[in-house]
Amino acid sequence: QNVRFACSCSRERCYNALLSIGPTELLKLLQEEEGEVTMDCEFCNQQYHFERSDFDAQLGDTVNSSLH
Repeated sequence: QNVRFACSCSRERCYNALLSIGPTELLKLLQEEEGEVTMDCEFCNQQYHFERSDFDAQLGDTVNSSLH
């Protein structure tokens, strides 16, 4: 069998992982990182950047009132 490189990371998976920590922790992380979070895949070295506006639709007024 041929060996090939394949990573299963994606922006969507990283986004969902950030949402899974809950709104309180996500808001805290965004505040600590000055409104931008970067996630690194340790397998393929891909970086995914997220801004607080990326979460506005999912978290609604919680993000808007806490970070603006």
